[in-house]
Amino acid sequence: MGARTDIEQNDYLARLNTRRLYGGTCHSGLNTEELGKRKVAQFQILGQGAVEALRRLKYRPRKYHLNEGHCAFAALELLNRTLLESENMTLQEAVKHCKSKIVFTTHTPVPAGNESFDFSVVSQMMNLNGHGPLNVELLKILGGDPFGQFNLASCCMRLSGKANAVSQKHLGVAKDMWEGMDGIAPLIGITNGVDQDFWQYEDFKDADTPEKTAAAKLAHKSEVINKYAPWFDPNIALGCWGRRWAAYKRPQLFFRDAEWASNILKNGKLQLIIAGKPHPDDKDRIDDWNNLLKLSKSKDFPNLVLLPGYELGMMKELQGAADIWINTPRSPNEASGTSGMKANGAINLTIPDGWACEMEPTNGFLFGTYAPMSNIFTQDNADFEGLKEAVNNALTMHYFNRKDWNRKMLNSNRERMERWSMKRTLGAYFEKLYK
Repeated sequence: MGARTDIEQNDYLARLNTRRLYGGTCHSGLNTEELGKRKVAQFQILGQGAVEALRRLKYRPRKYHLNEGHCAFAALELLNRTLLESENMTLQEAVKHCKSKIVFTTHTPVPAGNESFDFSVVSQMMNLNGHGPLNVELLKILGGDPFGQFNLASCCMRLSGKANAVSQKHLGVAKDMWEGMDGIAPLIGITNGVDQDFWQYEDFKDADTPEKTAAAKLAHKSEVINKYAPWFDPNIALGCWGRRWAAYKRPQLFFRDAEWASNILKNGKLQLIIAGKPHPDDKDRIDDWNNLLKLSKSKDFPNLVLLPGYELGMMKELQGAADIWINTPRSPNEASGTSGMKANGAINLTIPDGWACEMEPTNGFLFGTYAPMSNIFTQDNADFEGLKEAVNNALTMHYFNRKDWNRKMLNSNRERMERWSMKRTLGAYFEKLYK
């Protein structure tokens, strides 16, 4: 339905709503105010449009599961329809009715996932002209934030009957974040999972011994090396970092000391592939990407490869090839993370944040800070020192205790398939959110 906004009958701004999902100020010539309106329009298509599509298809959902605050306009549309269709219902009764039908998942504490907009923009885009049950004063009650703006996630929390965070650590972070807000849904923790049937290659699924796991790893590593870095040696440990190129995920943490990074990548013990995608409006991250690309072409970093075009196919390839899957978020910003759940036979080398706090610690290499420190610079320094130690420990085991390394690979993959599947997550949703 959304793709049909890019049709000749619509004006330029309306056509942009679905022509480009991400980005605007850098690529579409929009100023910040216009971009805010376009975002609200996109969220209206997502929220109000979804409710209307279900109505036209004659579906009558018992529950609406909203993921992230961007779905807030679905909740507002349900409230609006409830008030319009039940003339004798009070606002409190209508809100209670909506709460019985809506559940909400908050996926991040990062501001970009909990956006706020000026009430004037929301009012204009929703055409709140005083003739319907919704008005600006009601929006302030439902979604007003301390800065005098309309916060999408707050609105979802106040119109949902239940809500969940996406890991047990995130649950504590989210409770602190929403502390003191009245009328919000009770929060529980349901840790994310992934579709292991999709992400796990068959030879990793079938591997029931350390030797079979090691053979599968060598085969997939050789394929990726032949495709992306033919000068790499499949007998040397391969580390991979791949995910969104967001500031808090710290893709450049490995290079905080360029001399250390250069030495470890030149000594024949580690090869590194980094892949990701910066947001098209995040100029700082685009600059970081370009700087690291220059570094990867330097003679000082012969075993470093930076891959553009990070999509599902490449993601699965790298996770099948990696001996070490590197995860470097700045705690406590990683609500869950899922890349380490997918990594076929790779051993996670990770900050204890998000889901990683719940994994069996002997199946990986945990390093760095659990809680935020007094300032980012201090925290990044501490985490980098931990990263260096963890890399040294991992490489020592990889080269000098291969039997234990292969057993660790097998055990980590068994844990993925047994504990970190979407089947487990959906079962928890049904039992704890939907009932």
